Amino acid sequence: MRVPLNLHLINMLTNIFIFIDSLSDFQELIERDGLPTMCLSYDTTFEMGDFYVSVLTYRQTEFEEMPVIPLIFMLHIDRLQTIREFFFSRVAELIPQIAESKNVIIVTDAEKAITNAVFQTWSNIPMFRCWIHAWKNMKLHLSKINIRDKSSVATYKSDFMHLLLQKTERSFKSLLAKLYLKSWNKVIYHSK
Repeated sequence: MRVPLNLHLINMLTNIFIFIDSLSDFQELIERDGLPTMCLSYDTTFEMGDFYVSVLTYRQTEFEEMPVIPLIFMLHIDRLQTIREFFFSRVAELIPQIAESKNVIIVTDAEKAITNAVFQTWSNIPMFRCWIHAWKNMKLHLSKINIRDKSSVATYKSDFMHLLLQKTERSFKSLLAKLYLKSWNKVIYHSK
């Protein structure tokens, strides 16, 4: 079991915990050539009493299974952008190689405070929305427009998953157009 070390405090009771072994492994991996794209994922997983728990994980691309490894986590009492900025600036200090890497992507839930903080820290790193959060938002929207029966929701989920599995942007757009003509015109919406 890995023990989190290196506790840092800022105002508003924000604590960052670093898994030293994971950090060392990640720093070595990010320097290597010939490995698949390294996926960093950041999410505020749950509220624990008076605190939130946010975790930065990475895919260990050296192994075929590409297990998800916890890297750094943070306990915090609010979901402010300044707290996210502090977190990502600390990560950037610990792993400066991320800034120059051409082989790293970041996945988040698309919360504005998070995406702003990530962009402010690493404007050149591609950022993607987590498919689980995207599906939850779509399912909520389906419910709001009275599409709730299990069969219809299952069809939309199947279509959504099929869309995510497209290998090219062109095939993605082609399938999206077909889905839109089929039934998605009722559910496609744009957020600001």
